[in-house]
Amino acid sequence: MRRHFFPLVFSFLVFFQSLPLSANNSKADFISHYSANPEKKAGPYFTRVIRTLSCPDSDYIPKVDNAGQIIQHKGKPVQVMHNGIMIHLHSYCEGKRWNTRWMTDLIEGLSGHHEPQEEKAFYEVVKTLKPGSTMLELGSWWAYYSMWFNKTVTGAKNYLVEPNKINLALGRANFELNSMQGDFNYGYLGDKVDQGIGGIDFDAPKTSVDAFLKTKNISFLDVLHADIQGGELKMLWGAHESLKAHKIHYIVLSTHGAEIGIGEANLHQKCLSYLNEHNYHIVCQHTTRESCSVDGLIVARAKSIPGLEHIDLTKYNYNW
Repeated sequence: MRRHFFPLVFSFLVFFQSLPLSANNSKADFISHYSANPEKKAGPYFTRVIRTLSCPDSDYIPKVDNAGQIIQHKGKPVQVMHNGIMIHLHSYCEGKRWNTRWMTDLIEGLSGHHEPQEEKAFYEVVKTLKPGSTMLELGSWWAYYSMWFNKTVTGAKNYLVEPNKINLALGRANFELNSMQGDFNYGYLGDKVDQGIGGIDFDAPKTSVDAFLKTKNISFLDVLHADIQGGELKMLWGAHESLKAHKIHYIVLSTHGAEIGIGEANLHQKCLSYLNEHNYHIVCQHTTRESCSVDGLIVARAKSIPGLEHIDLTKYNYNW
């Protein structure tokens, strides 16, 4: 018996090391495995992936058993997010345009998350919403937050705006993958800051939040989510009437700025000031420097409407 022991152990170790990283039981194992991989370490997003993986903010959010894993669905590879939502593989920040699978790795290592701070905030916001709530996502791309909203809120109404036709199609495909319905719109509500691949098409039509809500006959918006690559302040200007009348309950805003090469200087603070001027309570916020995943974040609530007072977020001091 003893002479068979070493080959058996060796075979097990080879099998164990060949498993997907998420199968190695813990995030710490994933980080250790990832950091020891020379190819990953040489990649352009290695530092960002490690910093994001190290953030604990999304750890407490409930997860399905196969969260983060790549599976086959109707003959196609898909990745499972924390709540069971499926996304087409490489449908966000990957594929031929990037020639890397860094986001797939990140989602795998975080068991179905990709930006822990913002996802903690969104999780807490969505928990408070009533059936039939409405969400508008600007810069929707893969439509992840809209799908999360749709899955969580009974009778959810989803409106999505994306200024890149390729990305718009990816978001629509992810909705279809999960048998969800949404109102998809080509265009942008902000400034044309992020041009080129992955950004705003030069021919994308421009509108404003106020005009969009009127066109769609939306009298009240429960969540406005925006990740629009430096156009956030001008987007808020275009929402002036809706903000003034508190027709938007929660705003979940990814912020950028000159410090990360996207947008104007002090953009985060300017957005905070504008929301304060419109009598919005800041539920949580962090700057780009305090972020584990580059983008800053502001979550604000109309003071006239009851809701969340505060969400604790881990904050860092990173020079991106």
